Amino acid sequence: YSIETRHNYTKLSADLLIVMFAFLLATQLSHRAWIGRDMLVVGGLVVGWYAASKFTPLYNDFRTLTFINEVWALLPNLLFQFAILTVFLFFLNDTNHARTFSLMYVSLLGTLITLKMYGQRKIFHYWNGKGIYQKTLVVLGDSDKMNGFVDFVNKNSQFGYKVVGVAPLPSAATSADQLGQTIRFLEKAHSLHLLDELIVISENFEEDTAKKITQWADSKGILLRFTPRF
Repeated sequence: YSIETRHNYTKLSADLLIVMFAFLLATQLSHRAWIGRDMLVVGGLVVGWYAASKFTPLYNDFRTLTFINEVWALLPNLLFQFAILTVFLFFLNDTNHARTFSLMYVSLLGTLITLKMYGQRKIFHYWNGKGIYQKTLVVLGDSDKMNGFVDFVNKNSQFGYKVVGVAPLPSAATSADQLGQTIRFLEKAHSLHLLDELIVISENFEEDTAKKITQWADSKGILLRFTPRF
């Protein structure tokens, strides 16, 4: 799941290009002469950005979170870029630009990526409202709680979700056959719609039921969310 779904390599590729462009722009604006070893510096910044992206939530799905949450996720990457550039310039004896150039580069990089994220968010919200680029999900749980959640999703298409199925959640009092029916329902929904997420809304999670559903979702690479109420 984390490789195929959550980590958005399109966004990552765009940001790596912005890293290189921000370095060139900072070099131009600061009147700093471009030297051959700067290629090594740019390469280090690109590798550093990629490495930092593995440990930060920058490329998570922010469709249900605010823009501020996305900006906060950007800050660790920017701090890491500042540290990498400062160390590179220090060891290359470019101490005259170690701090001022690093600050200019990070400021430009942060501004450009923030503008990209804002524009991208607006585009995706527009597409989601038109039914484009939506994630499919199935809801399991108590009928009264599911109805409120499904109504909310249907009325807020800008979040980019589409409910393609609902079903009651088997309890301890139900038979093993009913749990099997639920799994078969999920299998059919996944074969028809390629599910992205599975939401379970219930205040009581039976261990065996939760275990079977978790194992099924994990085997399909589907994000599973448990919530006691909506």
